[in-house]
Amino acid sequence: MEQDVSSFYLELKEQLEEIPDPRRIKGRRYKLVPLLLLLILGFLRGRKNVKDVLESYAEDRDMLDFLGLKRVPAPGVYTNLFHKLDLESVNRALANAGLSLLWRPRHIAVDGKTTKGSLRDGLYLHVVNTATAQGIPLSQVVSEPAGGEIAAARRALEGLPLSGAVVTGDAMFAQRDLCRRISEKGGPGSSS
Repeated sequence: MEQDVSSFYLELKEQLEEIPDPRRIKGRRYKLVPLLLLLILGFLRGRKNVKDVLESYAEDRDMLDFLGLKRVPAPGVYTNLFHKLDLESVNRALANAGLSLLWRPRHIAVDGKTTKGSLRDGLYLHVVNTATAQGIPLSQVVSEPAGGEIAAARRALEGLPLSGAVVTGDAMFAQRDLCRRISEKGGPGSSS
């Protein structure tokens, strides 16, 4: 398992380096890759939001040194970054890193969540995520309000290689159309 974690970290770092930094060069205090790695590693350790991640690493000198950070960035650094960052390139980097690890049996979990603190114009941001059984994120797609989870799940699974994979999710994802699409892409029960 330790080898899997280090392999994932190296692959993730390589993939994150491919993401274009949307910030102006003038005024950049932190490099993009360490900023993203700090959050991702914090989430993989069970932290629930940016504030929790930053608080948990505030005194973790070893982790900050490992990532090449002199201190924990202020929450505003992430707020500004997230307004400019291309979510599609982040999704692609996470998926490529997660898929680079060949775990058996291949298991892809699908789940929808409402993002805490995201209320805007009376609506919350709702996303559908896919991940490996080990919790490595593969994709994240914004769901339309009022029943858009099935369509979002279809989009989230679209770019993933499903051949031989077991795809699981809540009962709401047991829709004929979605299950048929998974089978067509090579999931269990398919003829390919």
